[in-house]
Amino acid sequence: MLASALKFQKGFKQLEEEDEHYASYFLEDEFGERTLGPPSNDDWEKAQAIFGLLKIFHDVILKFTSPLCVTSNTYLHEICSIQFELRKLSESGDTLIGTMATSMKKKFDEHWGSIDSIHKLLIISLVLDPCYKLDYMTFCFDKIYGDAEVENFTRGIKELLFHVFDVYNALDTSHGVQSSDDDQPLNGMDVEKEKYKHNLCAEFKNF
Repeated sequence: MLASALKFQKGFKQLEEEDEHYASYFLEDEFGERTLGPPSNDDWEKAQAIFGLLKIFHDVILKFTSPLCVTSNTYLHEICSIQFELRKLSESGDTLIGTMATSMKKKFDEHWGSIDSIHKLLIISLVLDPCYKLDYMTFCFDKIYGDAEVENFTRGIKELLFHVFDVYNALDTSHGVQSSDDDQPLNGMDVEKEKYKHNLCAEFKNF
């Protein structure tokens, strides 16, 4: 709603300068009482600031609810981004935005303020992403939580990673891998298969 209103800021300003009836319309209503008046420059600045604050959450919600891609590996990045922005805005010189951000951060911390409230499997999905890995998790948490908390949490994540690896390794060992005649080259068919695979990957990159 704010985004739609901000698109017409220049239009309202031009009306105020060129149309004398625009300004007089706000002087009083049909009952002879004064109305709020047209939006002032201060109103537009506040609307712009509030829009910027709310857009942080809007963009994150769109990413988390996307039906077209996996979002578990982006969880930590987005949560930390919200944490950083709220902290920065709560310390800003703007009284309105600072008050709003402080109130939002208080609510945010009720759910995400403690490192123990974070689901470790969501962290695992991020750590297994080559774009982030364990160092990125430590980097983000160092900016939010205390060193002792981060150190203990990182140790727990490492232990969980080894446990997950051991589980999958045991499953692979128990099933075993057996070769068969189907795995053997037959009249150059494997060569053609690899060639097709290469062409398919190249086609996918250009899709």
